[in-house]
Amino acid sequence: MTDNSKVKKIIRDEISQWAIDLLKKGNEKPIKTIEETPEEYLIKKQKIDSDAHNAVFFGFDDEESVEQSKQRYLKESDSAVEDTQILSSEITKFKQDMSSNVSSKTIFDNQQNNHVIYAYNGSSGIEVVCSGFIPLNSENKIKWQFSLQNGPYVEVNSELNSELTELLSSLSGYYDSWNAEWSAKFS
Repeated sequence: MTDNSKVKKIIRDEISQWAIDLLKKGNEKPIKTIEETPEEYLIKKQKIDSDAHNAVFFGFDDEESVEQSKQRYLKESDSAVEDTQILSSEITKFKQDMSSNVSSKTIFDNQQNNHVIYAYNGSSGIEVVCSGFIPLNSENKIKWQFSLQNGPYVEVNSELNSELTELLSSLSGYYDSWNAEWSAKFS
């Protein structure tokens, strides 16, 4: 055998052994234990998503740098912040109404202003947005977003059943009253 043939045989043997080991390991399925509630899992996942968002859009992963960048952005983009101030009592009322009318499990996202509702002067007038999710079980949730100008939006990855249908109906009904309230506030 030439040196070149020996090297090829050694490489072929190593690859074959690696593939066999990989197949053996693939058949061994580890037992998963869940040590957190579905809500804790979804909150942790939301934090990871938020960190990724901050790294992509603000270029940082430490909270202080992200906040400085957000404040700089807000100062540059909001020309008439005085017109769109939201009181903490309005935020509290919104959270209570959403929890009582839709789901007590509702988890709210912090918007650009670090509150659950964000109002600003957009190109088409005043825009008010809020978002969050409602855990359904350990793997599924309803992601929702309300927008004064663009309406409600939901993203669901779940089996369609009567509980989900009722929850979506409640969410839609609540959006109608939310929209009327915030439209009146800024008209």
